[in-house]
Amino acid sequence: MEAINLTKLAIAASIEKHGTCRLAYAATEQAMLEANQAMLEARQAMLEVDEETARLQLVLSKQVNAPLADGSDVTKRVPDDVLELVLRQLTMAELFQASRVSRRWRLLVGRVSRMWAAMDVKFAKYAAGALEPRVLSGHTGSVHALVLSPDGHRLYSGSGDKTVCVWSTKGGAALQTLQGHTKQVWALVLSPDGQRLYSGSGDSTVRVWSTADGVLLQTLQSHTGFVWALALSADGQRLYSGSEDSTVRVWSTVPGLTWVQTLSGHTDWVSALVLSPDGHRLYSGSWDRTVRVWSTADGAPLQVLQGHTDAVWALVWSADGHRLYSGSGDSTVRVWSTADGAPLQVLQGHTDAVRALVLSADGQRLYSGSWDNTLRVWSTADGAPLQTKKVLPGVKALALSADGQRLYSGAKNRTVLIW
Repeated sequence: MEAINLTKLAIAASIEKHGTCRLAYAATEQAMLEANQAMLEARQAMLEVDEETARLQLVLSKQVNAPLADGSDVTKRVPDDVLELVLRQLTMAELFQASRVSRRWRLLVGRVSRMWAAMDVKFAKYAAGALEPRVLSGHTGSVHALVLSPDGHRLYSGSGDKTVCVWSTKGGAALQTLQGHTKQVWALVLSPDGQRLYSGSGDSTVRVWSTADGVLLQTLQSHTGFVWALALSADGQRLYSGSEDSTVRVWSTVPGLTWVQTLSGHTDWVSALVLSPDGHRLYSGSWDRTVRVWSTADGAPLQVLQGHTDAVWALVWSADGHRLYSGSGDSTVRVWSTADGAPLQVLQGHTDAVRALVLSADGQRLYSGSWDNTLRVWSTADGAPLQTKKVLPGVKALALSADGQRLYSGAKNRTVLIW
C-alpha cells in the first residue's frame, strides 16, 4: 500500500513537472513567436523605410528642376553637394529609429516637412545667387588662370605662387602641384587631347607639361617680358603666346615645339588671346586698349577694334561665331560683330576691371568676373543682366564645365571657388 502511495506521489510529481515543462515550453514558444513577429515587423519597417527613402530621393531628383513656389524657375540644376546636405537630414538611421515607435509616420512626416522647408530655403538662396560656393584651398598666391581637362575630370589652376595645381573635379582633392616657373603663372591652355598643358609665366617662358605624370617636357624661351596669355589651335598644332613685350609669338607644336613667327603691332602689353571657331583668325587684346585681328594663315594684320578706354583683359567668342566679347579695365564688356568688327553693344554694371569672361556651352549666357568683387551673368540674346554673385575678394579667372553645372572662379585670396 505504501508502495502504491509512493508511486502515486511520483506520478503526481512527474505530471506536475511535465506541466511545468509544458508551461515553460509554451512560454518559450510564445517568446519565439513574439520574437519572430518583432523580426517581421522590423523587416517590414525597413522595407517601408527603403521605399520611403527611394521615393523621397526620386521626388528630390525631380524637384531640383521644378519651379519655385513663386513661379520662378531655377534654370540650373542644384549642385550635388546641396542635394547631399538636404538628404543628410533624412538618414536611414533616423528613419529606422522613427519606425520603432508607434508615432513613426507622424515623426516621419515631421522630418519630411522640415526637409522640404530646408530645401525651399536652399532653392531660394540658389535662385538668388546667395548660395555659398565650395572652396579649393592650396595655393599661397592669387589664382590667375583656370582650365578644365577635355573630359572635365581635372581642373588646372595657375597662381602667383609660381605653381600650377591639379584638382579632381569630383571631390575637389588636390592631385598634384607642378613646379618649375620662377615667377607668377598667368596663363594656361590644354592640348585638345588633354595630354599636354602649356603654362605662361612672369619669368618670360612657356612651359610644357605632361598631364599624365606632371613631368616638365619643354621650356619655350623667346619673349622678353611676362607671358600674359595663351591660345592653342583646335588641332593643337599652333600655339600663340601674348606678352608684356607687346608681341604675339607663334609656335609650331609638330613635330617639335619651334618658334615660327612674331606678330607685332600692339604698343603695350598683350593680355588676352582667342582664336575664331574656324581657326582662321586670331584676336589679341592689349593694354593699348585695342583688340587686333590677325590672319592665322600668314600672320597678316586684318583689323583693329577700338572702343575700350582701358586695358583689354579678356576675350571670348560667341557660340555661333558671329560676336566677340571683350572685358576691360574700363569696367565694361563690349560686344563686337566678327563680320566687320562693328561695335554692337556695351554691357555695363561692373565697377572695376573685368578680368575674366566665359560663355555657356549653349551660348545663351555670358559670365564675367571682375575686381569689383562680383561675378555677373548676362543674357547673350539681348545683353540683359541676369544675376550677380558676390565674390570676395574679386575674380581673376573663370572656367565653366561642359554641361554648365559648375562654374569655377579664381580669386585674389588664393582660392578657387566652385559655384
